[in-house]
Amino acid sequence: MVKAQQSQIQKQKKLKKENDLKDLLNEIEKKNQILSEFRNKADKLQSIIKNQIQKIKIYQRMLNRKGELPVTTQIREVVILLLTKQREQIDLAFQQYEDQLKELYCQIEYFKEQNNNLSEENNKLQINYQIFQIKEENEEINCMKNLKIKSYQSNFYEGKPTPQIIAQISKYPNTFKIHRWRELSSFQINID
Repeated sequence: MVKAQQSQIQKQKKLKKENDLKDLLNEIEKKNQILSEFRNKADKLQSIIKNQIQKIKIYQRMLNRKGELPVTTQIREVVILLLTKQREQIDLAFQQYEDQLKELYCQIEYFKEQNNNLSEENNKLQINYQIFQIKEENEEINCMKNLKIKSYQSNFYEGKPTPQIIAQISKYPNTFKIHRWRELSSFQINID
């Protein structure tokens, strides 16, 4: 009964770990979608920036023709400054996302390793439980053989079961009930 409960608990733990892994994978997929959307937006921003640069160049050419170089130079510097700041922010966001992905992959590997360890432990426990059951069945079979021999000897010599038979009967009542109940039911067993 205890072994069955332990086995059930281990199965629940294993299912929980598998669900945790699925949740992590779903989270990674969501973050990948966010990353792809972010990249799309970054590409759009880059195209907008390129268009703005072209407009500024055209405007600068027009100003050069008019002789207003200092203003165009100032505009260019402001635009370059804004573009570099946006690019730094984009690079920083990509770096943070890559760090998060690495962390999630490490967690997934850790949970996979834990899952494998639990599977190995579960297999060992199942093997030990099967060995225990086989030993117990062999003990019951040997006890039943001894009980039959002693019961026949007891019936032959005394007409009632010996204290050893009574002890074996009390130790394995289910086996006794199954195999010998009718045969020995006429005896009264008093265990003091």
